[in-house]
Amino acid sequence: MLASAAATFVASILTYIAGKKLKGSLKVILGFLPPIILNAIIVPFTFLTVFELKQLYLLSSIQIFIGQAISVCFLGGIIYFTLSKIKKRSK
Repeated sequence: MLASAAATFVASILTYIAGKKLKGSLKVILGFLPPIILNAIIVPFTFLTVFELKQLYLLSSIQIFIGQAISVCFLGGIIYFTLSKIKKRSK
């Protein structure tokens, strides 16, 4: 379980760095990638240690990748662009 939290923490740091260092649409695209990729790779390892189901690693990785892509890109994208519009209006 600690590995899952560490993956999310590292992904948040990488997303923060992408937000500070990059500009425009590249910032948005590269900001979405760290949580999706890191969680898809690292979180299934917790399943391996708990359940010892080595044959399900790839399936779990794919399922987590899809779930993260939906939640981060779709829901996160809606929140990001909505807050960006609100920020522009307040200036």
